[in-house]
Amino acid sequence: MNNDVNQNTQPNRKTRILLADDSMDARTLLRHRLHKWGYEIIEAVDGDEAWEILQKEDAPRLAILDWIMPGMQGPEICREVRKQAQEPAIYILMLTSRTDKDSLVEGFEAGADDFLAKPFETDELHSRLRAGQRIVQLQREMIDARDILREMATHDPLTGLWNRRAIIENLRHELARAHRQKAPLSVVLADLDHFKKVNDTHGHLAGDAVLRETADKMKSSMRSYDAVGRYGGEEFLMVLPGCSAKNAREQIERIRTSIMQHRVKGFGAPIQVTLSAGIASIQEDDFDVDGLLNRADNALYEAKAAGRNQVIVATQSVEDSFENERGSGSTIELTKIKQLFDSIKKSLSNKQISESADSTAYRRIASHCGVSPQTVRSWIAGDSQPSPMDAILLNILSEQIVVERGQTPPDA
Repeated sequence: MNNDVNQNTQPNRKTRILLADDSMDARTLLRHRLHKWGYEIIEAVDGDEAWEILQKEDAPRLAILDWIMPGMQGPEICREVRKQAQEPAIYILMLTSRTDKDSLVEGFEAGADDFLAKPFETDELHSRLRAGQRIVQLQREMIDARDILREMATHDPLTGLWNRRAIIENLRHELARAHRQKAPLSVVLADLDHFKKVNDTHGHLAGDAVLRETADKMKSSMRSYDAVGRYGGEEFLMVLPGCSAKNAREQIERIRTSIMQHRVKGFGAPIQVTLSAGIASIQEDDFDVDGLLNRADNALYEAKAAGRNQVIVATQSVEDSFENERGSGSTIELTKIKQLFDSIKKSLSNKQISESADSTAYRRIASHCGVSPQTVRSWIAGDSQPSPMDAILLNILSEQIVVERGQTPPDA
């Protein structure tokens, strides 16, 4: 918003006006009148100086220009001003001794708002300037109203973040740019853990405060060109241009830690919340918004299933993952893992094995999936996953990196 916007709403500030005329006598007469009417005057002695003043960011919104001046002429200045398309537009009143129709048409087409023929009555000048002020003020009010509507259309009213539609549009824009520039890009889906419990225990006002303060933590921890929006409920979407999966994870881990260490106060006992997040980064020739979001969502699902309050990075598809492993000389094979998984499930259902007797098998699957043996036991028992066990394993293997070549499996 221009610095001149609030002139009429601040009682101690005068409305600024440009007075451009090469005649000293004319400027002296007008200066006296304008001071009397309460204007703050900025003077220019020729057209070039007037144009220089009107190009400034804080240029006055009212201007009186003589038609004929050394340097740029009045109509020429009008044309250049209109090319700039400033908001609010500068109201230009042209002074001229020309009164023929063709001259008036030329001036209006150049961008002048009003004319006053020399010699003129000062009362008429005063009335025309007041009309100009009203027009400028109306423009300001319309611009303010437009900005408010734009804010309402693109931002979440509770958190002040981008809303779902706007953050998705931002993602589409950044994906297209990443494609053009062949640059990295990561997206993050993050969700507050057990948020319903906050509302049920402390009330919805407390829940609103948690969402607002979480949003503030996110914004303050992100780069100026990153974007974050409220994706829905207690879920957030972050777009990180130029950010690899590794760098994205480091950044989101900082955000997760910051949120975990924060306490929301004012609702009885301080409220602590934690954050789970899934990250997906674009791969070669992978510029599909839905596919990217789906991979981030699957990674978020895994973060939730693995115990919450953690960050999971989605990786390549299961077919590509195992093809790369075979190419690197790894002995890991999907069929072997699946057979082992089925064997454990069958033995468990028949009560043929005990938990301790099969710890080696649990550890073998856990090492391949990159999770703890306890998580594998939970999958097999069906405690943490409602879907069929085989599908769960395939999903886990598709979203988490398998043991890399030469990596030692984690201890049980």
